[in-house]
Amino acid sequence: MILDSHVPAIIILMVQGPVKKIFRLIMILTLKINLVYNGVMNNQIVVHGVYRHFKGDMYIVEDLARHSETDEIMVIYRALYGNGQLYVRPLELFLSLVDKDKYPDAKQKYRFELQEIKSQKRF
Repeated sequence: MILDSHVPAIIILMVQGPVKKIFRLIMILTLKINLVYNGVMNNQIVVHGVYRHFKGDMYIVEDLARHSETDEIMVIYRALYGNGQLYVRPLELFLSLVDKDKYPDAKQKYRFELQEIKSQKRF
């Protein structure tokens, strides 16, 4: 059973100490389960999934995190080029549609799209 994400947030405000940390962990794990199994906004987020940015570069999602002040869910992702720079972006922006007015020649529907990478094994 997937918990309603608003109920644990209310409980977190009421408890302190180690119990608060446990509830925060439950919220993050619940969110990850919802995202991986249900997808978000007709797109999906998969931790350790490889994504193509609409401008062409590839990234791997390292993890999800919750902003400590706003509780906004953030995507932590790493470039698969150059020095492997680590980035963070709000989940909503990570999974947003490409602005076709600003980028009319963009071929992707979403800013980041999950790539299916098949094994190269021959046997």
